[in-house]
Amino acid sequence: MTGYNIVHHEMAETHCTRFPLLVPGRTLSWFGFHLFYGFCGEVCVKKATRRLVSGMLLGALVVVSGLGLSFDRVWQGSSARFSGHVVLRGLSDPVRIERDRQGIPTIRARNADDAYEALGFVQAQDRFFEMDLLRRVAAGRLAALVGSEAERDDERIRRFRLEAVVRAAYARATPRERARLIAYSRGVNAGLHDLRHRPFAYALLGLRPR
Repeated sequence: MTGYNIVHHEMAETHCTRFPLLVPGRTLSWFGFHLFYGFCGEVCVKKATRRLVSGMLLGALVVVSGLGLSFDRVWQGSSARFSGHVVLRGLSDPVRIERDRQGIPTIRARNADDAYEALGFVQAQDRFFEMDLLRRVAAGRLAALVGSEAERDDERIRRFRLEAVVRAAYARATPRERARLIAYSRGVNAGLHDLRHRPFAYALLGLRPR
C-alpha cells in the first residue's frame, strides 16, 4: 500500500518558524503482519499564518472555557439539595433529610404522610428524569420525549392499557392510601420546582419536564 509524503522546502529563517513533524510513510506487509512507519521532517510556518493559528486557538480556548462554565452551572443547578431550609405546604410537622458522603438520603419524619411527601421531594431531586422516563414507557408515550423512533414501541405498550389499570387501582385505594399518594406527588412537584435548573438530561434533549 502506498502512503503519502510531505516534501520539505528550504525557506529563509527570517520569514518562518520550523516545527518538527512526523508524517505517514508506507505500510509494509511481512508474513501477514502489517508495519506502518513514517519519517520525520519539518514544516515551515510564516508569521502571518502563525498569528492566524494562534488567534484560532485562543478563540477555541475561549469557546471551550465558556461551554465548560455553562456545563458546570447547569450540572450544579440540576443537582439535589444537600443543605438549607425548604418549606413544603403539605407537611404537618418538620421533616429532616440527611445525606451521607455518598449522597444517600435518610428521611426523619413524625408521621407517614410527611415521610411520603419528603420521599417524593428527594426522589424528584435525585431521579426525576428516570421517573419521567419510566412513566412514559409504561404509558406508551416515550416518543414525546425521545422522538419518532419510539413510536412503534409506544403502540405495542399501549395494547396493555397500563394507564387504565393504574386509574382503576387508584379508584379502589382507601382514603389513607390516596392521601399518601397525593402527598408523594406533591413532594415530587416541590422537589422538581426547587432545582435551580431543569434536570441535565432535559437540557441535552432541549425539553422541559412535565
